[in-house]
Amino acid sequence: AAMVARSNAIAVAQAINSYSVDTPGRGIETITHFTVEEAIKGGAIIGSEIEVHEPGGHLENRFKVVFGAPRFVAGDRVLLFLYQRSDGSLTTTDLALGHFRFATDINGHHLVVRSEADITGWDIDGTAHVEKRRDAKHFLDFLRSAIKSLGSVSADHCVATDPRVSQTSSRRTPAKCAPH
Repeated sequence: AAMVARSNAIAVAQAINSYSVDTPGRGIETITHFTVEEAIKGGAIIGSEIEVHEPGGHLENRFKVVFGAPRFVAGDRVLLFLYQRSDGSLTTTDLALGHFRFATDINGHHLVVRSEADITGWDIDGTAHVEKRRDAKHFLDFLRSAIKSLGSVSADHCVATDPRVSQTSSRRTPAKCAPH
């Protein structure tokens, strides 16, 4: 719910292409163009195509690395939590926290997942954070309901962290999901 509230827009989109620019005041940024499949929140500011600006990138022989900034691959279908900056440009809310990819685990479950390698830190209770995978349909339904009701809705959308189709790691234990 906190991410939903902090985001000006939430969209299911597909990355088209990316390029880097040198912007006044922010330095090197990577801009990615997306086609929007569904505007879950903020449809008036995103339309059918959007540009998402993320810090970092490379221009000729100059590089800017920003840890935690998401990177997008052309063709990837993603769920984006977006923040509109004062100049009107869009960026992901809280860097990698606002970027989910659609994936499938070895059992055929359709998921939305964050980059597990880029999300590190501690939970409120002081324990190391373990990123949870979310059932795509249930999580999208949760978001749609949260936007409509602006109140308490069921957050039962986390699933066991079975390996994704592209992974070969061992089976992990089920994860419990905390309310968003």
